[in-house]
Order: sequence, then structure tokens, then C-alpha cells
Amino acid sequence: MRTEFKKLANQNGHQIPDGPVHHNNWSIKKYSDNAIDPKKLYPTESMSQHMDIHRETTSGHITRDPISPQHEKPLYEYNPRPIDDNDN
Repeated sequence: MRTEFKKLANQNGHQIPDGPVHHNNWSIKKYSDNAIDPKKLYPTESMSQHMDIHRETTSGHITRDPISPQHEKPLYEYNPRPIDDNDN
């Protein structure tokens, strides 16, 4: 998935960081049909940054448990801001 995401970005003139690709803050279980929709994904700078996102938004285990209801965003109402230098 990451390879295809990066390929599509490059074809459209965008360079993305080498870190993992993260989905928006919504439940993959609830919206599994959208889990790899490129409009709902964004790159991270590093595995560390990606895991920090999970750590800060999870309801328990950082990769196995769903997002905390406090941090969950509705699928069609959430437009993530681009990651920038202030996120490091």
C-alpha cells in the first residue's frame, strides 16, 4: 500500500517522507472500505512519529486496540492538515 501511495504521489508531483503511511483518526474496523483510500491517508516522517500518533490516540494497546472515542473523527468530516516542520 505504501509503495502505491508513494507512486501516486510522485506521479502527481508530490514528494512524501519515507515514514509509514497513517490513516485518519477513525475506526478502521468501522470504515474498513476506506482503510486504504489515498484521500484518507497521510505520510509520517518516521516510524517513531507514526507510533507517537497511535500512542496519543489509542484506547489501549497502540496498534491492536481501536482509536479512543475522544480522538475519533467522523470519516467524511475530517480533513487532516499536512504534516509540517512543527510536528517534529
